[in-house]
Amino acid sequence: MSLVGLASALDLLSSNIIVVIVMTLALIPLLTPHLWRRRHYLLMPSAIVLLSCGIYLAREILASQSPTIVAGVAAAQDLVSSNILIGLVMILALLPLFVPRFWRTYHYLLLPSAIVVLACGVFLARDFLIRLANETFLAADVNYENESQPFTGRSLYIPFPCQVAVAAYGQEGDPADGTCGLPIAERLREGALDFIETGGRDGAALLKFRLRDGDPLCSAPPLGPTRPVRNYMISAPFGICVLVEVGESPQSDYSISITYERAPPPGTVWIRHVELRNYETGDIFDQFDGWLGATPYGEGIRPAEGRRPGSTLSVLLERSSETSIPLHRATSERILQARAPDLTMIRAGISGTDPTYRIETLWFACREDVRPALDAATIDALIAGGKGLLTEAPDFAFPEDCSLFAAQDPVSDAQDYDLRLSPRLLASR
Repeated sequence: MSLVGLASALDLLSSNIIVVIVMTLALIPLLTPHLWRRRHYLLMPSAIVLLSCGIYLAREILASQSPTIVAGVAAAQDLVSSNILIGLVMILALLPLFVPRFWRTYHYLLLPSAIVVLACGVFLARDFLIRLANETFLAADVNYENESQPFTGRSLYIPFPCQVAVAAYGQEGDPADGTCGLPIAERLREGALDFIETGGRDGAALLKFRLRDGDPLCSAPPLGPTRPVRNYMISAPFGICVLVEVGESPQSDYSISITYERAPPPGTVWIRHVELRNYETGDIFDQFDGWLGATPYGEGIRPAEGRRPGSTLSVLLERSSETSIPLHRATSERILQARAPDLTMIRAGISGTDPTYRIETLWFACREDVRPALDAATIDALIAGGKGLLTEAPDFAFPEDCSLFAAQDPVSDAQDYDLRLSPRLLASR
């Protein structure tokens, strides 16, 4: 036995130590001769326990070596747990066939019992074959990672963002803003892409998302088709956000498409197959599979390693879990290190429609390294916009009450945030 095999066996035994102990105890009656005469009634239970433990350990050994066996074991376990009633009916129907007195007294029960047993057997066999086909299909290691190619695109088209979100994360986000929970704003914020397009199929509008820098529309979007992506204002005092506009036809150089595939007969399960393609040539650069209850990112039942997205799609679909106010303030602070305050954007921010980002603009203007740069028009706008804005300080007056923000010190841990800002946002202006 190789060292790897020995290590695997030891790991198996250590993780199933209780089963090994029970198996050892069950062996005692079988290996002690005097128990065969005095405690013969222990032999049958001991043999049953020993056999059960042996089957369990054998199954664990085989399952650790082969995905196909893993699929078969999963199918068998699922079959037993979900068809326990059918199994009980089958056992009851078998009783007349194995009790001799029924053959003489209740012979008329033999044919119905045989029919019930046959029907239950056919049902269980069919159900097992379906489950085995499904589990084998899902457990197949198709090894997409080896086929992944480097991604050099600067734009991306996602016709069905909600379906891609379900395949990637097991659930879709809010479809109202056209993203369905996909990290569109994150990729634009970090400069990975120049623009992203979604929709444009099945009657949906084609939406084009772009990073905007120094745009008053970030704080006061119109009611028409151009509006900021929900929850993805990047910096209100600098007028940096992601805006979306309606387009006519896709202009992206790459696309993320999705198709549905079904397990070979008798399988019934469907999967969502996602592909990253060059939009012009159709060449595949990365791909993965997802299905309900399983996502490539560890939620629910994890797909086989080879079915998960390669390095390219993993990066493109990686979501940030942090969208807090301290993150927004840390972002504004980091940008301030690279460029001077934008007084036009500060005036637009304090006059915006979202009170959250009006407060962030007021916080920014209250910084000691920003206040000296403010002109009279900007100070007047801050005084007017700050009145009644803070619920905890309804009588807030700028700049006299700026100490309220200083006490919060929200960016003292700014270095803890992975801001991932586009280089163009950090360029001096």
